Amino acid sequence: MSNQRLRERLKEPLTETTRKVRRNLLASAFVGIVIIKVGLVPKNISAFGIEFSEANQESLLALIAGITCFYAVTFLVYIASELTAWNIALRAEEIDNMMQYEERVVKYEGDMQMVESFARKVSHLSIIAKPVFLTRLFIEVGLPLGISLWSMKIVLGY
Repeated sequence: MSNQRLRERLKEPLTETTRKVRRNLLASAFVGIVIIKVGLVPKNISAFGIEFSEANQESLLALIAGITCFYAVTFLVYIASELTAWNIALRAEEIDNMMQYEERVVKYEGDMQMVESFARKVSHLSIIAKPVFLTRLFIEVGLPLGISLWSMKIVLGY
């Protein structure tokens, strides 16, 4: 992966498809939460002349939980794929950096201070990047999954 493509992925780490699945996951979770917490379990849909018995209401809630579960599993699969692609890209970047480091060592063999300075900068960037990556991973993956699990729990426990 080129440096330009890696920079683009750093700006927007999830593909459009994964973002759409996350959006759908959050929407289905939100519907379940609103129905339970606000008490919007429909008793009828007058436009269609449909009356919901208690069993039908439970089936509707199970359907909402099933849809949320489907999107949660789909999102997990997409995230696993994205993280694998990220891991491959970062390893390729590390190899490129090591090769550049090796070239600099050969080129500036007499000036080891410059080579050591470069190595410290790369190490410092790695230390800074990890907490940022983990925070973003929590916000982009952990929160949506947590909300969806909570939604499924309260919908199925109704």
